[in-house]
Amino acid sequence: MSKVLFLDIDGVLNSNLGNDSHQTEISDGTLIDEEKVKLLALLIRETDSEIILHSG
Repeated sequence: MSKVLFLDIDGVLNSNLGNDSHQTEISDGTLIDEEKVKLLALLIRETDSEIILHSG
């Protein structure tokens, strides 16, 4: 059976970069936290999982 990680990007990969209401737009990629992306990559490698992205 395959391992799957369901990931909502908003507030996860940009959680330290949001405004007071945590509604920062990240669609252009400039506000994504590189350290969180590295941690996600490590998690995917270590668990051999696939990612299903969700973003409102």
